[in-house]
Amino acid sequence: MTLGLGAAKAGMGIFGAIAGQRDAVAQARAQNKAAVERYKYQLKIRERENLNQNQLWSTKLSNYDLQMNAADRAASRAYGVEDLKQSQRLKKAAFTTQELNRQMTRKAGVGAASGKSGRSVSRGDRNIEAAFVRGNEMVVENLLSAEVARQYRELGIADQLQSARNTAYSNVAIAPTVSMAPMEPAQLSGPGSSGMIMGIGNSLLGLAGSFQDAQIPDPEIPE
Repeated sequence: MTLGLGAAKAGMGIFGAIAGQRDAVAQARAQNKAAVERYKYQLKIRERENLNQNQLWSTKLSNYDLQMNAADRAASRAYGVEDLKQSQRLKKAAFTTQELNRQMTRKAGVGAASGKSGRSVSRGDRNIEAAFVRGNEMVVENLLSAEVARQYRELGIADQLQSARNTAYSNVAIAPTVSMAPMEPAQLSGPGSSGMIMGIGNSLLGLAGSFQDAQIPDPEIPE
């Protein structure tokens, strides 16, 4: 009876040790598999995020080129308008100077044809000359004032162009960086076989003890 009970306990102990070892190994494998799947999923997410960033960056670069070209065209048109206005002012000044010359010549001719001489003629010539000088001075003064105003407007055009360039560049000043790959998951090695061997050994020791108990005879009771 004792031997059978010991054998049963030993068998259950050995079975439990083997089953425990198998379950622990299976659990470690399942955890390793789950960790690998999570790692693969993280890699896919990283790949998609980097792809989206590259596509967004490409779009920003295209918009940057468009904005820069538009700013350059706007500045070129503004400079062209200023050049046209300056050309018109110079033509108008030249026309005004020619008109002053004609007027002076005509007035001088009229004075000479009047038959006057002496101081009256000299005074009239001086008046005509003074009027011509004042007219030319007004033309020059108007040209200088217009030139100063043009320079200020062109400085404003340059500032607007630079501001547009800075705004466009701010969108592409920092290129996207590739995100770091996630760390590879650590693989669980699972329990060693020493625990199972120890469990089996304890069960065998228990069985050996049952055999020993079965071999020892009961002591005789004296009459």
